[in-house]
Amino acid sequence: MPKLRMQVASIALIIGLCSAPLPLAAQEVLTEDLAIARALAREGIAARDDANRAEAAAGVS
Repeated sequence: MPKLRMQVASIALIIGLCSAPLPLAAQEVLTEDLAIARALAREGIAARDDANRAEAAAGVS
């Protein structure tokens, strides 16, 4: 009986270890160009940057 349990445990461990890398392989690789495109696509980024520039210009004046 212990020998059978060991075989079942070994098979379960092998299946678990083989299926673990699958979600990691499915992830999209993030490149610099992709990160910039995503950041520019987000709403409010340009408006916030304009507000920061206007605040800085007002502080300098």
